[in-house]
Amino acid sequence: MFESILPFWVCVLLVCRLFFGTYTSVLLASILFGAAELFRGRKSDDAVWKKLYSDLSIVGHKGCALNAPENTLASVREAHKLGVNAIEFDIILTGDDEPIVFHDSTFDRTTDVTGEVESLTWEQTKHIDASIKYTGPGNFPKERIPHLKEMLRECKKHGLKVFLDMKGSKPIVMAKVLRDMLKEFPDLHEWAVVCSFYPQTLLAVKWYLPQFSTILTFRQWILRDKTENGSPRNKELWKRVLAPPADVALFSSIYNFLWYVCGANAVFIHKDLVSPAEIKYWKERNLDVIVWTVNDESTKAYLRSLNIPYITDDCTC
Repeated sequence: MFESILPFWVCVLLVCRLFFGTYTSVLLASILFGAAELFRGRKSDDAVWKKLYSDLSIVGHKGCALNAPENTLASVREAHKLGVNAIEFDIILTGDDEPIVFHDSTFDRTTDVTGEVESLTWEQTKHIDASIKYTGPGNFPKERIPHLKEMLRECKKHGLKVFLDMKGSKPIVMAKVLRDMLKEFPDLHEWAVVCSFYPQTLLAVKWYLPQFSTILTFRQWILRDKTENGSPRNKELWKRVLAPPADVALFSSIYNFLWYVCGANAVFIHKDLVSPAEIKYWKERNLDVIVWTVNDESTKAYLRSLNIPYITDDCTC
């Protein structure tokens, strides 16, 4: 594993050498490397992850977002009915730090309520209709936003593997929330995986719950692009100015060392990045690959030919 990140640390040493003498450069690079090793997430038992990954083919996105209202109990039941054995769904915290299954930071896109998710408590949130703007097939009236515990109960009932996409800016709270779930689901790490765009969240999970498998999710220009509901990701001018170079730095870091520091078992890569060379790169680092979000038949067929699992909104095939 170390040889995979060796080129990165050589680059760190060379950059230090531009500003300092040889001995100082070696010392600084050694301190940085030691800190990274000390605080990095430890990879969970590969046997647990390999068992989870072994029969993956299709993972329902947000339950199965084109077949039922996204991130609802109905989407779990529909995914099971369509023969899917694994789903992905999103976790975000309410204003009182209760974990709910919801994608956006605001309610606007999928409900008839407006405003930030963190502006309401769980008691205020749990009656919101999450199906009112659903336009797909089937009839799913008044599906409400579920609590994480409710969603896990439904998934366990149907024997589904679960990919927990953790959102937000409270990584330690998220890790503690997951730890609380173990009281009711002591075997949760055997059928649930934590995935996130946020390396700090994966690190927090690894520190508190090293038995959980984790997946680093990424795509290009994540800091620069708009959110899913079309609003600017960065409202402040200085953030918009810094977003492009920060994106480049983040993308490079993921490939060079973040996967290692986070102790990831796999990566979720965006469908636009898929190629045999990309898959080979991660396989050489002993990381499995899952592709998101794939809804066109040609890409699905291509991934099946490569024997690579994918996440899809449409679970009918």
